[in-house]
Amino acid sequence: ILPNHAPMISELDSGQLIIEGDDKKSFFIAGGYIEVNGNEVKVLGDAIEESSAIDLTRVASAKERATQRLASLDGSVNITRALESLKRAEARELYARIKA
Repeated sequence: ILPNHAPMISELDSGQLIIEGDDKKSFFIAGGYIEVNGNEVKVLGDAIEESSAIDLTRVASAKERATQRLASLDGSVNITRALESLKRAEARELYARIKA
């Protein structure tokens, strides 16, 4: 967001959030909202974690669980939730490897 950006409120999808200042930090955000007003930016995330803190072993487990749920023929599986879990795990893995 550049200085003097027009005011806005927007929904955020899962992805990378980079904060630049005295130092540059990279985070994974699992969706949320952003508000820009004046020269102030506020981010409200469903879940935010520093990219360097993402545990790739946990990510692999989450991907495996989501994949197993999707492959299951059990009618009790919430397909939408399983797809969201898989998407989030894949995005976390990607941004953990980037580590800006």
